[in-house]
Amino acid sequence: MEQLLFQLHLKSATSSKAMLLLMLGSFFLVYSNLHLTQLTIVILFLCFESLNQTFHKKKPLLGGFLLGLAMCFKLTPIVFLPYLLYKQQRRSFNSALVVLFTAIIIPNIYVGW
Repeated sequence: MEQLLFQLHLKSATSSKAMLLLMLGSFFLVYSNLHLTQLTIVILFLCFESLNQTFHKKKPLLGGFLLGLAMCFKLTPIVFLPYLLYKQQRRSFNSALVVLFTAIIIPNIYVGW
């Protein structure tokens, strides 16, 4: 199967069918993850899209916002913050922290500490 899917000399129709097969095969995994209220896939998507927006599309504020949103779900993506500092992306780092702290503090005003 691996030899069929990742060959560069495949025709576009065969490549499209292989990509469709991969997408249909992974649909059940995504569905079951979301059906069981696991947000792991959403968090992973937000982290990767954050890095894409920050480094490739040169939109550090949007990238930081997405990373901050991912950290609001779970603090696991916090490991990307030192990476942003290492790559000298201060605007993305700061916007991620602003989103994170805003999402933590604003509900505490209404609900209480």
